[in-house]
Amino acid sequence: MKQRIILGVLFLTVATSMLAQAPTALWGKSVQTAKTTGGSDIQMAPDGGLYVIGNASTRTEEEFVTLGSDNIAPGSLYRGTNENSSVQMVFLTKLSADGQPQWTVYSKDADVMSNSMFLQPTSDGVVAFLALRHVEKGSTHSPYFVDAASNKFSLDWVQETDDAKRYYIGVVMKLNNDGAIQWVRQIQAEHAVSTTGINPYALTKDDAGNLYLAGQQRTELSLSKSDLSEVKIAPHNIPDGWNGTDSAGDLFVIKLDSDGYYLNHLQTEDSSKFVSLLDMKYANGKLYAVGYVVPSADNHSISLGGRTMALSANNNTMPFSVCLNTDLTADWAQAYESSTTGFTMQQPTIHINKNHIWWAGMGATSLTTKTGKSLVIGENMNRVSTLLKIDAANGDLLDGYLKPLFQTGYFALLEDTEGYIYASGYAGVLTSKTNPNERKTTGSMYMDKFNSADLTAPVSSWDDMIKFVGGPTGIAFTETGRFYTLTRSQSIDNPLMGSSVNTGQTTTNFSINICAFQLPVTPVTAIRSIENIYRSDGYYYNLNGQRVEHPTKGIYIINGKKVLVK
Repeated sequence: MKQRIILGVLFLTVATSMLAQAPTALWGKSVQTAKTTGGSDIQMAPDGGLYVIGNASTRTEEEFVTLGSDNIAPGSLYRGTNENSSVQMVFLTKLSADGQPQWTVYSKDADVMSNSMFLQPTSDGVVAFLALRHVEKGSTHSPYFVDAASNKFSLDWVQETDDAKRYYIGVVMKLNNDGAIQWVRQIQAEHAVSTTGINPYALTKDDAGNLYLAGQQRTELSLSKSDLSEVKIAPHNIPDGWNGTDSAGDLFVIKLDSDGYYLNHLQTEDSSKFVSLLDMKYANGKLYAVGYVVPSADNHSISLGGRTMALSANNNTMPFSVCLNTDLTADWAQAYESSTTGFTMQQPTIHINKNHIWWAGMGATSLTTKTGKSLVIGENMNRVSTLLKIDAANGDLLDGYLKPLFQTGYFALLEDTEGYIYASGYAGVLTSKTNPNERKTTGSMYMDKFNSADLTAPVSSWDDMIKFVGGPTGIAFTETGRFYTLTRSQSIDNPLMGSSVNTGQTTTNFSINICAFQLPVTPVTAIRSIENIYRSDGYYYNLNGQRVEHPTKGIYIINGKKVLVK
């Protein structure tokens, strides 16, 4: 809940000023190698710095990963014989608020399976959730991590000798504020070659520090309890093979304690052609999650946390949402009727306030709301920016908006204290505003402002902040009036449009660009910062962090909570 209050304070004056004036570019840095880099997540550190996790493609240890002009990690040696292959190594970097690298943790002798890597900041560091595999089948070299203190942490790995199987490991890793690895927990998984196995989808934590992992499994998972006994989680919906979007498997949510040991889990146990959880966040003492399911021909319901969702008989892709308690029982779960087949809501994100779940992403689904409003993908639109408003009390789909631009996607949501919702996104290929058949090859980021009571259309917008070729992979906003973007480009042209600030990208290979902007608002001291300093002294503090002996009308902080004095 704290994070949501912060965003409200941050955007106190957004409603009147933000969209009339563009943000100011402060700095930009490009993460590059001799080949490609890809970003997965960017999060704020407690001290105002940034955590960034991504992958870098290397073949030798001399192919350094660079951030701006700084070498942040040596490359990983590719030990195979394929001249066109390389190692997809992992890097997790801490940056200062002005973009200076502080430390980096990186992997060796392991391929990250995908860009599905997630970060969860804590009061004393950060937790990462990802999945790895051997660089080459049959390798005798165990993958390991190197932390900021140059300590090596090897992973327990079974040598692969069976041509029909590969071994994967889900990794949950805790780092302290100085980049030293405090612990690494493994989720062992054995896979048939035809499946991709464990897929991470989300990571969050509750007020007690417990961690929640969400993902998909197509094989048995092995985890450890605090007494080091083993827990095995078997899949139910196992495929004979893997066929793209028709791949089966079980959705899982696993609860770990603050030291990364197993506490509890839930799975879907019904058959389906595909089921996936897309995002999960903790707020108001609950876990809220969204995903989608493709019904199987012989089953038209699916259970999650003790709640059963009715599925469509037409076997179309159906988005769903669920509210979980911290014991992983569900208060409610609801799937939404769709007239569309195929994937839905790529690059999703959710924002939760007291009454609603706001779900945004790149959607490919036509839906109907509880009130009968039709949300229909335009002809030849493929995937478009989608914003859905869901009742947090029962999961009813109340309202929604589909942006009429080809190949667009929202990927960040904010809310101001007046109740306006801000959806930030991009257009990979923009249609002309006057000619739908005219398309640009370079997209840009934009932000749309919505009246939360009516999502018929944005009340105002701005765009052309960053141009790119490739597409954003994440974004993070801060409480200081700044926001930071994580995008991917293969262009050496300056991506910061209308700015003299340049990221310094020198290669046309796909590379990460990390950019910082100042929002056109008056920065205020964050409620989070006030809470950390004045948690329980009983005094009133204004939003600038100043103690107030005799508060007049307004919003104040007392004992770490926001109060309204009338």
